[in-house]
Amino acid sequence: MHTDANHARFDGWRAVAGAVLLLALAGCDRIAPAPAAPDTRKATMPMASIAQKNGTGALRSELEPLLKRFPPLGRPLGAKWMSGTMGDGRVPGPSTYWIDAVVMLQPEHAASLRRQYAVTPAAANESPDVVAGLRPHLPAGPWQRSDALDAALSQLAFPCKALLSGDQLVLMALGE
Repeated sequence: MHTDANHARFDGWRAVAGAVLLLALAGCDRIAPAPAAPDTRKATMPMASIAQKNGTGALRSELEPLLKRFPPLGRPLGAKWMSGTMGDGRVPGPSTYWIDAVVMLQPEHAASLRRQYAVTPAAANESPDVVAGLRPHLPAGPWQRSDALDAALSQLAFPCKALLSGDQLVLMALGE
């Protein structure tokens, strides 16, 4: 038989059980959280914002190191470039190397690259992100690019991004 006293006792136990459950749940924030999902935003951020480019500050002009790594450059008329490592050199471990270059192409080779790799105008906010020492040597634009041109210039160990302006190609590469 259900009496008001039984209901009151049952409601009292329900209230106590609810309070215990709330206290138990409140203490759960002290338990280590599950590992967070990987932050995929890093993959789309510009490399310069992930780690800083370090180098000697030497502005180089020899072509052989560039042609060895990036054969699709053809026979350039000249180049200005800088290189170094990413991050803090005091930290042990493998290094990621960078190369920023402004390459003066033969006019017919620049035209061939545009045709062969379906180069189109770059997005309005897209411009070369090179080290400060190379910025005075950048062409004024407008910029043209394509993923196919990036892929053609990229080597397995040196993926890169390339932007064309007239007969000049700006190359930004990272590798190991």
